[in-house]
Amino acid sequence: MSDVRTHWLSDGEVSTWNELFTGVPQSNLLQSWAYGRAKASTEGLTVRRAIIQADGQSVALVQALERRVAGLLAAVRINRGPLWLTPPEPKLLADIYQALHASARWWTGRGLLIAPELEDSPNARSMMRQLGYRRRSSPAWRSAWIDLGQPLAELRASFDGKWRNMLSAAERHGVTAVAEDSDAAFNSVVAGYQDLMTRKSFSGPDPRLLTAIRTASAGVQDTIMVLRARQGDEWLAGILVMRHGTSATYMTGWANDAGRRLRATNLLLWHAMERLAVNQVRWFDLGGIDDSLTPGVAAFKRGMSGREYALLGEYYAL
Repeated sequence: MSDVRTHWLSDGEVSTWNELFTGVPQSNLLQSWAYGRAKASTEGLTVRRAIIQADGQSVALVQALERRVAGLLAAVRINRGPLWLTPPEPKLLADIYQALHASARWWTGRGLLIAPELEDSPNARSMMRQLGYRRRSSPAWRSAWIDLGQPLAELRASFDGKWRNMLSAAERHGVTAVAEDSDAAFNSVVAGYQDLMTRKSFSGPDPRLLTAIRTASAGVQDTIMVLRARQGDEWLAGILVMRHGTSATYMTGWANDAGRRLRATNLLLWHAMERLAVNQVRWFDLGGIDDSLTPGVAAFKRGMSGREYALLGEYYAL
C-alpha cells in the first residue's frame, strides 16, 4: 500500500493551490477555489483544501465542504474530487479512496458524502464497493468536454452541420458578441437567466451563488467571462463561462425571443471557445447534459460534438 498523506492548506495558501490546480489536465468548477469561497459565504460552510501525496509525491488535490450543526461537524462533502495531477494507477487510486474513507467515518461524527471525479465503469463501481462506500440514488453527472487545443478551423468543422449552420446564420444576420467585465453586464445576464427560470419553470444554479462566485474570484486565478450578444442596439442573449486552471465551464445563460430566432447563443459559445483558446485554456466543459429534465438543451449541446462522459455518482462512507 502506498504511503498516502493529506497536507491541508490554510486560506492564505492560494498561490500553492493555484500552481498545482493549473497542472490538473481537466479540472472542474466545483473544486475551484472561488467555488469553495462562494459556498462558504452563501451557505456558511467550512472549506478545507488539501494536497494528497503518495510516497512523498503530490498526486491530487481535493476541496471538501463541511457542514456544522450547533457547532459540531455533521457532514463532509467532496463534490467531483479529488482532482488528479496525473492519471493514477488502479492500486494508487484505491489507496487514496481508502485513505479518504478512513478519515471520515460515521462513528467519528463525520458523515462523508463523495461524488468522485471518476468516469462510470464496472471497475470503478467495484472498487468503491470493496472499499466500503455505498452508492446513493441521486443521478450521476453527465456532460461533455470540448478540446480547444485543436486548430479553431478544425474545431468549427467538427460541429454538427445543423449547429454550424445556425452559427453561420447568426453571423450573416449581423449578430455580434461583446465580452465585458462590468457589474452591469454580469447582472444583466444573471437577471435574464433568473427571468428565464421563472418563465420556463426550471431550476438551475442559484443566482446568489453565481454572484458569490464572481465576488470570490477576485484575487485568485478563477475568472468568470461575461459574453453578451446584440444586433444593433438590441441585446439578445448572454452567457457566463468560468475559467478554472486550464479548463473552463459553461455556467448558464439566457436568450430572448429574437436571440433564439437569430441563434445568438450559438455565436456566444463559439466566441467563448475562441477567447478561451487564445488564453491557453485547453478544455471546455459544456456544463451538464440532462436528457430527462432538459432534452432540448441536451440536444443543443450535443451539436458541438464534444466527448461525452458520465461520472460514478455520489457515495457515502460507512
